Amino acid sequence: MRQWEIHIGRAWDAEEIGRAIESIAESHELTISLKGSLRAHRGCVHWHFKKAKQSGTIEVTMWPQERRVWLSVQSGRAADWIENDIETMMHDLERALSTEH
Repeated sequence: MRQWEIHIGRAWDAEEIGRAIESIAESHELTISLKGSLRAHRGCVHWHFKKAKQSGTIEVTMWPQERRVWLSVQSGRAADWIENDIETMMHDLERALSTEH
């Protein structure tokens, strides 16, 4: 599994951060295939994002208690489109989450 931490440079507001994550994913033409939580990170919000009917999944986890957001790709869920888009998506998320809106 590969994982990328997103720097949050603003006051923590889980609802706003969640909306920003979903909005940026949509701007990258990604759709939510799963939204839930993880047992290992109680209270987190965890998304699976996919691109059209292509294989591959980007996972995004927001854990309010720890004030963390990270992206991950499981080794069995990697795809070419992820390699091409992950850096831009990370940049867009960090920019959106770095200032007050």
